[in-house]
Amino acid sequence: MLYGSAAGISTEPVYFTGSGGAEVHCADLDGNGLPDLYTCSYESTRRQKNSITIMFQTAPREFMPAVSINDIDMSAVDALDMNRDGVLDLIGGGADSTDLRIIYSVPAPCAADLTLDGILDFFDITLFIRMFLEERPLADLNHDGILDFFDFSVLIETFRNGCP
Repeated sequence: MLYGSAAGISTEPVYFTGSGGAEVHCADLDGNGLPDLYTCSYESTRRQKNSITIMFQTAPREFMPAVSINDIDMSAVDALDMNRDGVLDLIGGGADSTDLRIIYSVPAPCAADLTLDGILDFFDITLFIRMFLEERPLADLNHDGILDFFDFSVLIETFRNGCP
């Protein structure tokens, strides 16, 4: 992906990896005001079905690792508020014309669940420390553009309160 600005197109691309991305869409799926990317792959094998993948944007040009919904065999995806609750839902269509799935209320990522496994544990803390020491932008948990004690504070507070 190349970002545009008033000065022209960026020369530093942001790369997303995956297998056979057939379509890419963007919408603010987590409500933070930044467009997130969601895609659907088209390469299905016996071991890995087509998947819907979401890349949440946490700050301008900063994306969390991709989250894939691999348990369904979809070849098309779009987002729409299907149940009128104010939150976008994902609609997946399969290669079979009768296969349609709706994933209601796309879950927002939890800041402290850096491994994206749905569990707050030692592995999240270890990954945060590694990213902090490598000065990676994903360690800026309070999104102020500075890696400091306040990012550790957000991590500790989120662990204490738990993730939704």
